[in-house]
Amino acid sequence: MRAAAAILLGALLLAIPAATAPLAREQPASPYAAFLPSRGDTHMHSPYSSGTEPISALAAVAQQRNLSWIVITDHASAPPPGECEAEDTPTFLCLRGQEITESGGHVTALGIVTNLTTPSGGFTMGDAMEQGYQQGGLAFVAHPFVEPAAGIPYSYFGTHENYTGLEIYHGWAGWNDNPITTQMDELALQKWDALLNSGRRVVGIGASDSHNASHSWDQGDLFTRRGAVGYPQTRAYLREFSQRGILEALGRGRVLVTDGPDLEFDVAGAIPGDDLRVAAGTSLAVNFTGAANVSSTVRLIVNASEVFSQAVAAGPFSLSTTYTANGDSWVRAEVRSYNSNLFKGETYLAFANPVYVDVPPFDDPPSPPQNLRARLEGNDVVLVWDPSPSADVAYYAVYRAGTPASFDFTYRHARAYNAEWRAAAVDGQDHYYVVRAVDRMGHEENNTALAAKLTFPVVPGPNLLGVPLELANHSIASALQTVSYTAVRRHDAVSGDWLAYIAGKPSNDLALLPPGSGFWVNATAPGEFVIAGRMLPAVSLSLKAGWNLVTYASPSPRTLAAALAGVPYDRVEAFDATEGTYRLRAVSEAEVLAPGQALWVRTASDATWTLSP
Repeated sequence: MRAAAAILLGALLLAIPAATAPLAREQPASPYAAFLPSRGDTHMHSPYSSGTEPISALAAVAQQRNLSWIVITDHASAPPPGECEAEDTPTFLCLRGQEITESGGHVTALGIVTNLTTPSGGFTMGDAMEQGYQQGGLAFVAHPFVEPAAGIPYSYFGTHENYTGLEIYHGWAGWNDNPITTQMDELALQKWDALLNSGRRVVGIGASDSHNASHSWDQGDLFTRRGAVGYPQTRAYLREFSQRGILEALGRGRVLVTDGPDLEFDVAGAIPGDDLRVAAGTSLAVNFTGAANVSSTVRLIVNASEVFSQAVAAGPFSLSTTYTANGDSWVRAEVRSYNSNLFKGETYLAFANPVYVDVPPFDDPPSPPQNLRARLEGNDVVLVWDPSPSADVAYYAVYRAGTPASFDFTYRHARAYNAEWRAAAVDGQDHYYVVRAVDRMGHEENNTALAAKLTFPVVPGPNLLGVPLELANHSIASALQTVSYTAVRRHDAVSGDWLAYIAGKPSNDLALLPPGSGFWVNATAPGEFVIAGRMLPAVSLSLKAGWNLVTYASPSPRTLAAALAGVPYDRVEAFDATEGTYRLRAVSEAEVLAPGQALWVRTASDATWTLSP
């Protein structure tokens, strides 16, 4: 009977006209849906300093505890190249780091390439942190109140503050809020709030500081002040699963710190690390979803003050409230509970990083730096610029790409705290650079001024090369510092004469290689012609009737026909190392010119060749 009734009911429902059937309310997509959640631990030690377990064991335990990434941060030493990376899998990454250890405090540098110099003598903690930033890493103050007792902080607060953020939850036997501990985590949380209130965008992270992979998962080791791998953990919401994806999320503050609870919160769809611009007096919907391990309290904190709290039972929760934005503010969320166990303190906590709310007058990004340029120094490329005139600039974001059209301004390559950045970059590849100013609240301007480091192969014998950049020094010795040569010749189209530089000759009539010029160099060995300089926004070359030796000084590849549109040329030749007599070949109109390619251009009359980006 029940089966027959069900069939009849189904038939009746199917007979209801579609227009009268109730419509299911479509659930809005979570603002977190665009990101990949990840679990990581930003601070742990191996036998390269004071740890007891090899990196392979740390990685194995981390994966057993469902972490998707870790950072090895030994004292004064990054792991040897390749050892950490050997633990990488499609679902797990091991990042190289280092704990900068100094009597005034410790800082973890995450995602670095080589060892950072330990501060000593005239070298400061700020210098050490900047070394890490130069390599594309981040810097976080480690256990800022751990030594030697409550109230004794990282001693460089107010002095060396070019850190990305700080550890607000350290893996010393749970949240430290009981009679026998230093309350160091609570003090760190208070410092975090104070820094945010001062107008600085600093990121709060959690870290185990594990020294032994066998420590228990839920509480670490109280008596050695060490945590267990993954306790607590930093959950970062990634745009891509990669080292740069992890560093981008940590740097932007798209982060949750937890020892168990799940917590996702948004303010009118904005998630931690986001900026939200609204009119003053706007009522903003705040949503909390997650799961508590035990009976807990969900709290909303605005500018360091609690504005909402609600008790939740163990298990999943979904809450909402509203917040009226009457002024600029930062808004973060917490899950708090209390465990009365004397040796564990408060546990089962979660701290979401802030959403930043901006009301009129909206904060403008800083003014851009000016006069970006580049030079080679040995194997390094050095970028320099005139500082932004804005008083609130916190640092400069450095972006690097393989072509001018391939910049991704989501992922910062590095950051600089002075008007200079350097890196080992004589690597056989072309690199283009953009430098942007970022203020204390993370607002970034959007200039696209280009510098570049370009590389061209050199073969023994005559080579036709060019200078497509404005160099810091256009002298022969500086421009050709990476080439072994005996002679350089440049054709002057105006006079029709050849100018020459002969190595060892007391007097030469060729001294400079200006932007846009082409020249022959007689190389004595195979190698590379490497130059670094400013990419000019436009280059105008004066062409005389007849042959002109010039350079395609544009960052944009174009066909010969497009590049020379409007120029009365009838033949163009380019370098060919395989041609036996003249080392030249004809260029067809359909051939695509490469940035920096030297050319012989024959014109029927005088003309101006203007090259735009």
